[in-house]
Amino acid sequence: MKKIFTTLAILLFAYASRACYADYTYNNACVGDTVFFHALDGFAAYSWDYGDTTSGVANVSHDELGYHVYTTPGDYYVTLFVNIGAEWDYRTNVIHIGSTCFDAGFETQCSSLLYVSFSDRSYGTHTSQVWDFGDVASGVLNTDTTANPTHHFSAEGNYLVTYIISDGTQSDTLVGSINVDSTCTTAYVPNFTAAMNCVNDTVKIYASFSAGVTNVFWDFADPASGIGNYSTALQPSHVYSAPGNYLVTLIYTNGITTDTVKKMLPVMDCSVWPGDANCDGEVNGEDIFPLGIYFSQHGPKRNAASSNWSAQSCASWSNPNFRFMYLQDLVDMKMADCNGDSTITALDVNTIQTNYGRKHTNRNNRSAMLIHSPNDPTLAVQLANGTVNAGNDIVATISLGTFSVPSGMVYGGSFTLLYDASKVDANATVSFSLGWLDSTGNSMITFKHETYSDGKLEIAFVKTNNQSQAGYGPIATVTFHTKSTASGAFDLQLDGTAKLFNANQYGGSGGNQEAFRDMYLQGASATINNASGVADLKKNEISIYPNPSNGWIFIQHEKITEPLQLEMFNTLGEKVFGKALNASNETETVLLPAIANGLYQVCIRNVNGEIIESKKILLDK
Repeated sequence: MKKIFTTLAILLFAYASRACYADYTYNNACVGDTVFFHALDGFAAYSWDYGDTTSGVANVSHDELGYHVYTTPGDYYVTLFVNIGAEWDYRTNVIHIGSTCFDAGFETQCSSLLYVSFSDRSYGTHTSQVWDFGDVASGVLNTDTTANPTHHFSAEGNYLVTYIISDGTQSDTLVGSINVDSTCTTAYVPNFTAAMNCVNDTVKIYASFSAGVTNVFWDFADPASGIGNYSTALQPSHVYSAPGNYLVTLIYTNGITTDTVKKMLPVMDCSVWPGDANCDGEVNGEDIFPLGIYFSQHGPKRNAASSNWSAQSCASWSNPNFRFMYLQDLVDMKMADCNGDSTITALDVNTIQTNYGRKHTNRNNRSAMLIHSPNDPTLAVQLANGTVNAGNDIVATISLGTFSVPSGMVYGGSFTLLYDASKVDANATVSFSLGWLDSTGNSMITFKHETYSDGKLEIAFVKTNNQSQAGYGPIATVTFHTKSTASGAFDLQLDGTAKLFNANQYGGSGGNQEAFRDMYLQGASATINNASGVADLKKNEISIYPNPSNGWIFIQHEKITEPLQLEMFNTLGEKVFGKALNASNETETVLLPAIANGLYQVCIRNVNGEIIESKKILLDK
C-alpha cells in the first residue's frame, strides 16, 4: 500500500515554568501491539496512567520508558505525572488504538545546517524499515534502515521522502514532501517566562526565533480582553484580569512556511488571601506546612492587614537567599504570613482556622505525585477497646510507621478521619503524642479541624526546626464521646488524601522544600453496645474464609436470616467491590472482581448499615 502526504510536520514543545515538565513520545499501535512511551524529562520520578482501567495493575507504571498493550480498539487518555523534589507537572494525550491496521507514518523536526530528524509514527508492529530521503546527491547516505534517523541534506529545496515498513509478511509505503532550508525556521517560548504572572500586572512573554522569521501573531487565550487578546510583536506583553491557566498560541512565518507553538501560561492572583499559605486556592490543614518550613521568616507588613477573607495586597518578600517558598510551585513567602504581622509563626494557624474551607479560585490541588512503594510506612488507627457501652468514650491512637517499616524522614503530614457523626457527639478531642518527632517538645506546629456535619476530622502537624526525623509510634490520640442512643459498629477510616513529607535540603544547612511520600492507610472499627437497643448480632455468627484468597471467598452465616451486604475496601479506604448476600444460604460463595493482589478489608453490613463483621483478607491469585 502506498500513501502520499505533502505537509511538513514540525513539532515544537514549550513547557510551563517548572524545574520539571511532563511530556512524552510514543509509537502508534493497534490492538495487541506494544505501545512504547518515553518521558522526555530524564531527571524525575514518573507515574504513568495508560487510560486502560480494564487492564488492572498493568494500567500504571513508574518507569521513564513505559509500555502497554491495549486489547480493545478506541481512544485512550494517557497521563504522565512527573515529580522533581517539590515540583510536579502532568500531561494527558489522546492516543488511538486501531482494530486492524498496518500503516507507515513519520514526523520531522528540522534544525540548522540542513539537518532534519525523522521519527517513526507508524501503526502496527513492523520488524524492519527503509528510508529514502530523495537526496540523490548525498550518495550512500540517502538511505537509512534505523527507525528514527537524522539526515544532512546536500542543499536547500523540496524533497520527496519515501518510508517503507515491513513485518516480513506485509509492507506499507508512505511518500512525504518536505521543504529543507538552511535557516530552519523555528520559534521557542522558554521556561524562564516569569514563574509568578500576576492578575492585573503586565505579563511579559519571551520568545526566541530562528533567522528568517518575518511575521508573528499571538493569541493570548483571553477573549474577554477584546482586541488586546492579539499581538504581532516579537516580544509581547498582556494584562490578564482573572487567574487561570491560559494556552497562549504563537503563529510565525518566514513568508514561505508557517508553524505554531502553544505555551501554557499560569496567571495567579498575587494578593494574599489570609490562611491560604501555600497559595493553592483553598484553606485546609496543609496550609500549616509552609509555616513550619519557613518558620520565623520576615518580610514587609501588609497594609490594613486582617484575617478577613478578602484579597489583600502586599509587597513581595525577599531575604538573602530567595523570596519564594519552594512548595508544589514557587510561592511568594508573603502568602504564609497569614495574619499579616510580617513574621511567619505559629500564630498564623489561627487565621487558617478562621478561614478553613474557604476557596478563592479553583486550582489543581494535587499536592504531590504519590507513588506507592513497599517501603512506605503505614498510618494506622488503633482502638483502646473494640467494644464500648453507649455514652462512653472511644479512644483511637493514630500511629505512623512500625518497627519493621519505620516512617522514614518526616517533617510533617496531614490526614482526615472519617466517622459516623450520628453515633458520637461533636468536638472530638485531639491530643498530639509527637515525642519521637519532637524530642524537645517545642519545635512543632499542630492543627485540627472538625467538620461534624460531614463526619470529618482533619489533623495536621509540621516541625519548625528544618530538621526531619525518622522513627515510628503514636502521633496523636483522638477521643470520641458516643451518644447514649448509639449502637452497632462505629468505623474510623482514613481519607485517601493523607500526606507525609520530608523537608528536603535546597541550599543552606536545613531543608526548605516539600517532598511528599505516600502511606498505607489502616482504619479500625469498634462496636457500641446499647442495653436499650436491639441485641447486636454476634461476630462469631459469621465466618469469612479462606485467607489468603485465590479470588474466591466463602461467607458462612448460619444463624442470620436478615439481608446482608458485603463490601470490600483497599488500603486507601476506597470501596472496590460490593455484593448483596442471600440470607437463605448458610454458606455463600463470592467471586471477587479482577483487582490487584494485596491486602483488603472485607466488611459485612446488616440492614441498618452497621458493620457486624470485618476482616482483612490477603488476595493472592
